[in-house]
Amino acid sequence: MNDITETAHDATGLEGVVKIDELPWIDIGVGDNAIKVLRVCPETQQHTVLIRAPAGQVNQRHIHSGPADFYVIEGEIEYRGGTIKKRGLGLRSGRITA
Repeated sequence: MNDITETAHDATGLEGVVKIDELPWIDIGVGDNAIKVLRVCPETQQHTVLIRAPAGQVNQRHIHSGPADFYVIEGEIEYRGGTIKKRGLGLRSGRITA
């Protein structure tokens, strides 16, 4: 298990309130990006993470094994589907390359 897997394992079966401020930021080894694992479904492996990325961060193309939903809290994100600004929601279905 790596740090991400161990943290994700602790997030299985959560019901109720997640105290986001108490969760650690986990470096994912991509630029200066970091995540907080909010929830992981043990059956489907679907997960919810909070992502922190510095302004101007450019990530390499990558594959999502299933749907991806993202909500921008601050700043904006550009991806193949367009630009999502603060308080915007982006949705991708199926297996995708971002």
